[in-house]
Amino acid sequence: MLELKHLRLLAALDRHGSLSGAAREIGCSQPAASQQLQSLERSTGTPLAVRGPSGLRLTEAGRLLVERGGPVLAAVAQAEAEVTAIADLRAGHVRLAAFAGAVASLVPDAVARLRRRHPDLRLSLTDAEPPDAVALLRAGEVDVALVHDWDGVPTTEGIADLEVVPLLWEDVRLVTAAGDPLAATPGPVPLASLAQASWIAGCERCRSHLVDACAAAGFTPDITFEAEDHVAVQSLAAHGLGLALVPELVLTAVQVDGLAVLDVDPPARRRVGLVTTPGMARVPGVQAAAAAFLASAHALAQRSPGLSLLPVAELTSVREKPGLDES
Repeated sequence: MLELKHLRLLAALDRHGSLSGAAREIGCSQPAASQQLQSLERSTGTPLAVRGPSGLRLTEAGRLLVERGGPVLAAVAQAEAEVTAIADLRAGHVRLAAFAGAVASLVPDAVARLRRRHPDLRLSLTDAEPPDAVALLRAGEVDVALVHDWDGVPTTEGIADLEVVPLLWEDVRLVTAAGDPLAATPGPVPLASLAQASWIAGCERCRSHLVDACAAAGFTPDITFEAEDHVAVQSLAAHGLGLALVPELVLTAVQVDGLAVLDVDPPARRRVGLVTTPGMARVPGVQAAAAAFLASAHALAQRSPGLSLLPVAELTSVREKPGLDES
């Protein structure tokens, strides 16, 4: 029965005492305002305004609606202002899930860029590997997921219905102790020559890649140590306890003393991208986050020879271009 336009009309009538004044305030013609009032009176079954010596005045029922409708109009106005602030990136919250290597390198740079450009936009972070990050995205628990796959073979299956922003190719490097004779090897180290070495495995998916790469080279790796933490993997290798394959984003963020970083043959690399749902791709905060990650990927690729840009694909209706000139 009641609509916001009716409450606005009655409030304007109460202030102006005339249909013409009320019509001007709410932005319609006097006949249209009169029709609204008549329609509302038919719906309520009682007069809401009557003509007096000095113009229209509200009846008891009309005053009741103005009194009760005031807080409603105020709440709607506040909600409209808050939605406008989110649309204009003066407010809002973007929830990100990202894998460990990116959390140590790409994420801090991108979040810092986003905060400089939109200081009132909040971004929160959940540490999650690709399959879990995509699951969180589909469940609506995060808005954006930073994911990777190995050599173009997805570790996040079934994402064809999602919006993907490709960011980087990331080399995966062979690490060992600086004093290891292997460190003096000129050029890339053939993986097939390392069949007798001891190996340090990282997370479950990193371990799977190591096993698959060694199998392709004709042997099964002797995995002596396993560690989820990338710094721990490096430290074990730096102390001569085995070889490891470490992604470039990790080495960009931190590299322990006494570590030799080598290329491996055949080369290994991961593809890194940002994923969101088609609906969230239209949200200004998500678009701003995508722009920040694109800018950060560009900056990191310029500083590290082990990183290279993938062809840039923008989110649907991206309104902001990456600030490639930002420091």
